[in-house]
Amino acid sequence: MDSVSTSMFYLKPAETWSNEKPYFITVPPSALPKGQNVTNEVSEPVHDIKVHDFRDQGFSQHQLDMRGFTFAKQDFARFDQETFVDYKSLRAAYVPAMEDWLKELLGATPVFQTSPGGNQAIHNLYKAFTLVRQVAHGDIVVLLSCLDYTPRHALERIEKELGAESFRKYSRSRMQILNVWRPIFGPVRDWPLAMLDYRSVHKASDLIAADVIYPHYVGESFNVFYNSGHHWFYLSDQMPEEVLIFKSFDSMPGVADSE
Repeated sequence: MDSVSTSMFYLKPAETWSNEKPYFITVPPSALPKGQNVTNEVSEPVHDIKVHDFRDQGFSQHQLDMRGFTFAKQDFARFDQETFVDYKSLRAAYVPAMEDWLKELLGATPVFQTSPGGNQAIHNLYKAFTLVRQVAHGDIVVLLSCLDYTPRHALERIEKELGAESFRKYSRSRMQILNVWRPIFGPVRDWPLAMLDYRSVHKASDLIAADVIYPHYVGESFNVFYNSGHHWFYLSDQMPEEVLIFKSFDSMPGVADSE
């Protein structure tokens, strides 16, 4: 398996975290009260980390369950560039096609998508584009290693989106929050997405819950401390027809991101 060496950014260990929770406020600094910082998170780079290319492995439900990620191919030619012009076009053409594709690929019934505003039910949550955060100098790719949901917040978010009655119904079966990540141009050579093998994470010492503060609610994610045993992977030269699938939550015991 080929690999490259790079630098990864982790949350910097500090005594602060024993009595203060990490946070990130998702609004421009200019909108905050004077003296209020956007975040108290401090990252540190760790150099010469090997990131392994898993291109030769293809789609595997087993790897999704055990590692927490996989990739699969989907015909991208069916979508023209107009599909990605605005959110309305995405919802009309791209969203239904992705929902049907996930149902067939994973055997999931049903599959729901949600917007950042949270007006749709969740079963599988996906993101079509590179995740960005607004900071003082504009939008940048997220560099700090993180996991989008803690289990507590994942369940809260699912219940909020589904409603109490539907949540009770689906909570009797397996529920997942999945990210589905693809470029709209390729190959991707700058800033490819790196994924951390679930099995190499020691939750008690590697993860710390952090507040993600939006104007209308407070979410909770995990930040990651460095561990020399972490195993990182990426998909080299990713093309639009190649779709990364990775977990943020799984209610099934004994698999990646299940607790």
